[in-house]
Amino acid sequence: TLGGVILTDTECKGIKQTPSSVVIESTKGTVEAHYLINCAGVWSDDLAGFASLPMQEKMIPFRGEYFCLNEPM
Repeated sequence: TLGGVILTDTECKGIKQTPSSVVIESTKGTVEAHYLINCAGVWSDDLAGFASLPMQEKMIPFRGEYFCLNEPM
């Protein structure tokens, strides 16, 4: 079946990879899919850790400061 499922207000409890699919354990049950799209924002690396994937990058969130200059420097 083509299509997708978006689960909101759902906590991921674990991710397992099989040769043909990805199995996601959540607070709303188990979902099996061919692909998992990680849209967790600044928590993306934490979510990827559930799948025991080798991580070379780490998300480092920070707040930026922006200034409006009225005169050229």
